Amino acid sequence: RLHDALGLLNDMMKKIGTITYTFSSFGSKLEENGLKPSSKVKNTDEIEKLLKISDKFLDDSTEKARDFRNSMEGLRNVRN
Repeated sequence: RLHDALGLLNDMMKKIGTITYTFSSFGSKLEENGLKPSSKVKNTDEIEKLLKISDKFLDDSTEKARDFRNSMEGLRNVRN
């Protein structure tokens, strides 16, 4: 049981690292697409591009958060 709990804890830490990396790279992705977080949006094409990037980022983050939650539930079940 301890081995399983440590395995789940390891998975949880990997997922936290992935979430952190994804979050920290969001600004870089905006800049790669010509959208600096500090710049003003000038036209509807830029708004559309920003919305697509943001939607993908949020979808990825939601999936990673769901995986993290499942890992935590698994850890709780191992403890009980």
